[in-house]
Amino acid sequence: MRANWNYPTSVRAGAGRIAGGELTEACAEFGMRAPLLVTDP
Repeated sequence: MRANWNYPTSVRAGAGRIAGGELTEACAEFGMRAPLLVTDP
């Protein structure tokens, strides 16, 4: 399952999204250089 939430901030959740390059694209889109990545087993 993959999902996006956009209120009040953008949240992207789902397996495989980092490997697919979405983290890099999202950081570039917002000009981020040091994002906070939160994970849970």
